[in-house]
Amino acid sequence: MATNWPPTEHAGYAPVSTVPSSRSKGRATLDFGPLPGFVGYRLRVAQLAAFDAFIGGQTGHHLTPGQFGVLVLIDRNPEMTQQDLSDGIGVDKSTLVTTLDRLAARGLIRRVRSRVDRRQNVLRLTPKGAATLEAMIAYVADHEQKLTAKLSSAQKRTLLELLDKIE
Repeated sequence: MATNWPPTEHAGYAPVSTVPSSRSKGRATLDFGPLPGFVGYRLRVAQLAAFDAFIGGQTGHHLTPGQFGVLVLIDRNPEMTQQDLSDGIGVDKSTLVTTLDRLAARGLIRRVRSRVDRRQNVLRLTPKGAATLEAMIAYVADHEQKLTAKLSSAQKRTLLELLDKIE
């Protein structure tokens, strides 16, 4: 059902022709209606493009952006428990456990009983996990360079500052 909302003069509305997307190449042109005028929609489109490029450019490690982030956090926060990680990133424990199980199954992390509270596990990188993280940091730096290649240094700083303002 087509609607006429918001009207084209609405300040937040951007016609589809102003929202080019590499994801739609070779596909039928769609009328996105009010979607391009919504920040959340544009963030999601950008996220999908970034994730596609992240996954598609890897050779050998096959980590998702989320898994990479978890490895970084485990590396940078010694003696962090699963609960600390869950609380710190705002992810439900059951969702996080799945990610941790996958990383453990690949031999990238291990869970070790906490010396402070035996009911909890602390998270540690294995030697394989540390080597994978080191390689991935170099890959991600290159990925970020490609992702922001059309932005000047000032524009990149501004983008990061603006994203920090979104709550």
